[in-house]
Amino acid sequence: MELTSKVVEQFLLRTGKRGEKTLTVLGKIYPDIYSLLETEIGQAILEDDILRHDALLTKIYREETTPQELAEFRFLRDYRLPKVIGKIKEYFELFKQIK
Repeated sequence: MELTSKVVEQFLLRTGKRGEKTLTVLGKIYPDIYSLLETEIGQAILEDDILRHDALLTKIYREETTPQELAEFRFLRDYRLPKVIGKIKEYFELFKQIK
């Protein structure tokens, strides 16, 4: 499944306010995330992480998380997503220089 604007729209219709909160949180933490979602490589790499982040954020909000899930959430938030976004952003900046 490609993470296109249509998929994001369907995600928001399905998840409502919770989905909006997830995208808002991700957008604040990683301002470049939206531009990466416009690329095929960005969609492919970020899709699973974003959907998992949403699932974990929901469990945290409902206070239903295990210690392992909290650790996974922190890993996604503090390490995985920033690292992946940074690498993709760096790739595109270097690609522009080569052009």
